[in-house]
Amino acid sequence: MREDPRCPHCEEKVSATAAWCMHCGRDFESPVDAEGGGALDQLLGSAVTDAGTPGSSASGEVSDVDDVLSVLDRSEETRQGLVVAAAGVTWFLVSAVTGVTAGVALLASAAFGYYLYQLDDAATVLVRSVYGAAVLVVALRVFFAASSGGGLLALLDGGALVVVVALVVAGQWLDGRIDSRSSRW
Repeated sequence: MREDPRCPHCEEKVSATAAWCMHCGRDFESPVDAEGGGALDQLLGSAVTDAGTPGSSASGEVSDVDDVLSVLDRSEETRQGLVVAAAGVTWFLVSAVTGVTAGVALLASAAFGYYLYQLDDAATVLVRSVYGAAVLVVALRVFFAASSGGGLLALLDGGALVVVVALVVAGQWLDGRIDSRSSRW
């Protein structure tokens, strides 16, 4: 029996016989000790020692995304880093494929980053950043096409359609791999 049983995902105290965490709502096989073996230790440890082994964190199992998100949710600073990274990637995509100036792309991405900053958890930030980047690319491409007089065909120039389709597919992939119990919407 464990001396100080904790949830392997959020590291809150649980019963020694628990298979479910009342704090984060996630299922697990057995609690871990408080001294180590939490989500970060398991994620990093198994990624180094068991890389590619079925069932390990490095094997591409569905729980991998949830483990990374639980690590990102542990502090406000790590979630803020995710927001900054998402806004930066959005700025790059918007300036590369929409045809708007770098300043407009920066303002749009900064406003989008502010929106992402208001969200509560890393899962919501991640999924909405992918879908939101797709919406932002479409909206700015439509604006650019309308202002330049290029018409509807101008929407297809610059690879915007390929980027939007890739973002929607990535959003679907992520959404399917993030724990269904989290309240993203």
